[in-house]
Amino acid sequence: MLASILQFLTRPATLLVIGIVALVYIGFSMAFRWTDEKMVAHHQEELFDRLSSKKWDRAGKLLSNQYRDQWNFSRADATLALKDVGRQFLSLHLTPADPFIEIPSSKNATYTTSINIQGHGSPIAGQVIAEAHRLKEPFTFTWQKEGWHPWSWRLTQIANPGLPDDLYGYQPGDLTRAINEGARELGLEPLPEL
Repeated sequence: MLASILQFLTRPATLLVIGIVALVYIGFSMAFRWTDEKMVAHHQEELFDRLSSKKWDRAGKLLSNQYRDQWNFSRADATLALKDVGRQFLSLHLTPADPFIEIPSSKNATYTTSINIQGHGSPIAGQVIAEAHRLKEPFTFTWQKEGWHPWSWRLTQIANPGLPDDLYGYQPGDLTRAINEGARELGLEPLPEL
């Protein structure tokens, strides 16, 4: 009896049917597991985790090559800006508050959330935390699906209307100069050049 069952299960036609059934099952289970909303939420969480872990280059890989924000920073500029600000922190932890995901099409999504920033470091880190807590409007992260597979979502923009439009002339890689310019405008002592 066992021999006949094994013979039946090892026939090419039986193996083909078992394989097709397994693929269909896996396909359906992945389709429900990898919904657009779940993938965008996962990518957003991954972005916050990478920033909190100070993995700037890995965070930059979640940005699209078409990334442009309200300061017209490119992907490379944004990655460098993240490094500039992030290096001011000895410890950093980003936590979303009341996130809302909207997916108007299968290729576009927005993740809107306030961000609780905790950490410590230089005086600049303290100022970043204070500015983040001052913001009344949430951040909007715009995601775009760039391929056919569920994990191909990339960040195309970060925006917050409460952030200044000019950033005191800051350009990525130029943090100390921008801070000193802002300090001079406020009548404060500038930082020493690094």
